[in-house]
Amino acid sequence: MDTKILDELEAAYAQELSLAGDDLGTLEAAVEAKMRQLGQGLLQRLVRRQPNGYQGACAGGFVDQLILYSVVFQRKYAP
Repeated sequence: MDTKILDELEAAYAQELSLAGDDLGTLEAAVEAKMRQLGQGLLQRLVRRQPNGYQGACAGGFVDQLILYSVVFQRKYAP
């Protein structure tokens, strides 16, 4: 596990995560939500680099479009 990245994340989100207080369930949900946001942002950047990368939301919504491009990306570039 990369402790440098964890240190950066903890510093970046310390104020928001401190609002959860001692409630482990609330803290877990907050961390999960932040990780999903980071994952979506990273996936968008990676897909945008490809020739037919992410083009924005479609009628099915943002997540459907992102999943579609993710599947195409994986089929094309997975080992």
